[in-house]
Amino acid sequence: MPWKTASTQQGQGQAARNAGYVAAAVAVLAVCAGVWHKGATPASAPGPGETGRQTPIPSAALAALPSSPSEWRVLSEFPRIYVADGFLSHQECDVLRSQVAGRLEPAKVVEKEENKYDQQAKVRNNKQIWLNRTEERDLPEVFHILKRMHRAALIPEDDAEALQIGHYSVEEKYETHQDSDPRSGVARPATMIVYLNDVEEGGETLFPLSHRRECNMRWRRDAEGNQRFGIQNCCDREDLLRISAKKGRAVLFFNHDMGGDRDILAEHAACPVKQGEKWIAQRWFRYQPYQRLIHPLDARFDGLPLVPTGGSRELRVLSQKAPSVYLIEDFLGEEEVQLLLSLLGDARERWVSHEETRSSVLNAVVKRMHQAVRLPETAASLRLRAPGTREIRDLSRKRNRFDPSDGGPPDLDDT
Repeated sequence: MPWKTASTQQGQGQAARNAGYVAAAVAVLAVCAGVWHKGATPASAPGPGETGRQTPIPSAALAALPSSPSEWRVLSEFPRIYVADGFLSHQECDVLRSQVAGRLEPAKVVEKEENKYDQQAKVRNNKQIWLNRTEERDLPEVFHILKRMHRAALIPEDDAEALQIGHYSVEEKYETHQDSDPRSGVARPATMIVYLNDVEEGGETLFPLSHRRECNMRWRRDAEGNQRFGIQNCCDREDLLRISAKKGRAVLFFNHDMGGDRDILAEHAACPVKQGEKWIAQRWFRYQPYQRLIHPLDARFDGLPLVPTGGSRELRVLSQKAPSVYLIEDFLGEEEVQLLLSLLGDARERWVSHEETRSSVLNAVVKRMHQAVRLPETAASLRLRAPGTREIRDLSRKRNRFDPSDGGPPDLDDT
């Protein structure tokens, strides 16, 4: 998606509200069944909006880099929260931890756009460090991870802050907070957190959602009359969405809704570690270029493939900006293609009814389409068009928040 902002603080907020998510508000996903363009541009050629300074990663280096077969699961549609196990390999987690050995500093809380921070132990008392520009630009084991993060979030590679590595010891935490504050010039459309180790006990990422007022930074008395502060009142509650720290697991969530407004339900917290320690890697995405780093092209994921890949369903980046274009080969199976063609019949165009999409095959297609573009399933319509097997999925905005009463949050402790 194209992420647009103005240079001023007011312009950033306006862009987040009005322009940043125009593509998300009414997204169109076109699926071509069994069509291969023989005039494909080689993966080394930069796409529209990219610079010619990009060079492909050497094939010898590619062989040593893992792919990203992780599957994203939807935990909440409003706000949009996704989780993927195995997003990073154990080896990659260890590489990031070793990269910052001996460099951690007390964590601070961002106050202004110009990266001005203040240490506030009552809010956050862990340690952290940002990777520097040289590390992100020159180390393949680092920029390969960063490229994967941006493919997953569908956000251009240069629209992000430096990767932050954080460490939490026993009793260290981060109280409820929002990651994006356009009024202060800190407009972050999305955040990705990756856990770099297994935590023995505690350390969950908490999303209070509609219960956020019960978890904010105030003193409260519990059932036994004890005074408890902030997230101490919520981190042990089974009715709230808590994501356990598991090595290699990634959490992607969007801080703004599809209309560009800041989503108050994206407020979250890091629960205190009870036993062991917690390491995380955190990427804060931006609406506009921030570090202005363009990484080398990866022939496996950048540009049209030189030959059909077949069956991988791996997302490829054709163009990052103006417009953002992505390709997923073999998105539909043969049975799905035939079903859609049969529904179209002799018509040039038709809408698929909501009742029809309840069939197991169509329902799987719909879910896959929405997961691919990181948008909710609700309030959508499926339109089939001739000629060929082109299929368009139109998605519009509608509220359908996560409701703990609907069977409770997904159990992520044992996955």
